[in-house]
Amino acid sequence: MCDKRELIEGIVVEEFANLLQNIEVDFSTNYTRKKYNFLLNQMDTGMGANMVFVSSFESKSGYAIEMVANRIARLRFGKENVPSIVNLEI
Repeated sequence: MCDKRELIEGIVVEEFANLLQNIEVDFSTNYTRKKYNFLLNQMDTGMGANMVFVSSFESKSGYAIEMVANRIARLRFGKENVPSIVNLEI
């Protein structure tokens, strides 16, 4: 049986792997949308790509951290004692 430390490490690895995958999958769509932004479309493509990455990372990393915290709280206090942000399985 896994101890809590291993379970927590697994949660962190899983959520941040999902974060990286989501950023990669969404990048093309987000980049295409940003080309219509009147500020970003005046920058070179490298700068625009960096801005798209940073924007995506900021929004998605906050959600990943929230998911980690919620799942760890469920481990510690029990599923019934932690408000649900989404339907999670530990």
